[in-house]
Amino acid sequence: MCSDSSSNFSAAGSPEIDTRLKKLGSITDEEEQAKEMNAVEKEWMAATYGQLSLWNGPKITATREGLANWGPSLFQELTPKWEEVGWQKGFKKG
Repeated sequence: MCSDSSSNFSAAGSPEIDTRLKKLGSITDEEEQAKEMNAVEKEWMAATYGQLSLWNGPKITATREGLANWGPSLFQELTPKWEEVGWQKGFKKG
């Protein structure tokens, strides 16, 4: 969370860390992105502290029977890979 984010009520962070956080979305390689994300988080935690979420959920969704590759995925659900979601063989679509 950037220090200038409207949901960062404690304004924790720094301009340098904000710059690194904003660049994360432009990293296309998932492994590189995760590596940089972990490094930024480690630096942020060492440099400052602030309001952090205590848990992630629960979230309950209802889907039609036969939907494939959709379910609990923690933070991946924020940007699902729609090309991997589909219908199992033998089930009517939609």
